[in-house]
Amino acid sequence: MKKSLTTAALAVLTATTLTTTATAVSGTVSGDGGNRIAVIKGDGSALVKEGPLYAPWTVEGDSVKQIVVAGDRIGILKSDGSALVKEGGLGAQWTLEGDNVKQLALSGDRVGIVKANGDAYVKEGALTSAWTVEGDSVTELALS
Repeated sequence: MKKSLTTAALAVLTATTLTTTATAVSGTVSGDGGNRIAVIKGDGSALVKEGPLYAPWTVEGDSVKQIVVAGDRIGILKSDGSALVKEGGLGAQWTLEGDNVKQLALSGDRVGIVKANGDAYVKEGALTSAWTVEGDSVTELALS
């Protein structure tokens, strides 16, 4: 007889697998609909697939420590502290959103970053929109 995993058991197994194979960064949970899956491999390469679960992977970057997907946006935080976001298809061009970043967040048409010094910024609309300071001494930023 085959046994199936419950949703809760699968979530625990997935979380355990992710935390044992890579260092997680706070605020990496994303959503806003869409049909993308994003992963960071042990070598720091970021891959995204779009569409069905068996769709092919597309390499989106290397030396990545955080990846976020939300709707038609993909964001990566590289090991050097640079935060990049793209909008549209998997082959879209990257927009540099900031340097010295320790966390990146996406939700809808908002982009948020926490800089290494703890300053938090959020922008709304186009990727080239102006930043609004949301706080200082911030340790984690979440958008919804």
